Formats: sequence, structure tokens, C-alpha cells
Amino acid sequence: MIAGDIKGLSIGFRTVKDERRANGVRRIVEASLREISIVAFPAVPGSGITSVRTGSSDFSAFLTSVRAASATLKG
Repeated sequence: MIAGDIKGLSIGFRTVKDERRANGVRRIVEASLREISIVAFPAVPGSGITSVRTGSSDFSAFLTSVRAASATLKG
């Protein structure tokens, strides 16, 4: 995320209340959020991460372990 390689979002929700407009467009008035996932290729263009805040050494350690796991899986 910090490098900008992954900047898409996938948002999972359940519609609680919606309405149809005269032009056929569906408007979601109320939704129940189920999940937010960071993805490389979002299904909805324009949905994405605009900034990342960190400074935690915990994040750095996490990133190191993810990269090591990825390298192991690649062989």
C-alpha cells in the first residue's frame, strides 16, 4: 500500500433500504457493512485508497513477514 502497488478497495455490504429513481438508477439509502478488503484490482472503478498513515514498527514487521511468505510461496 505504501509503495502504491495495491490501492483498490472491495466493499461488502447488505442493503437495508434502497429506492429506484425514475431513470432506473438504484440508490442505496441504508446498508449494513460486512467487510472492507484491500485488493489490487477493484471491481468498481474509482474505489480505492487515497492515503496511508503509518509509523508503527509493527507494520514494518508485518510487511517483512508477508514478503517472506510470498517469496516462499513463489519458490
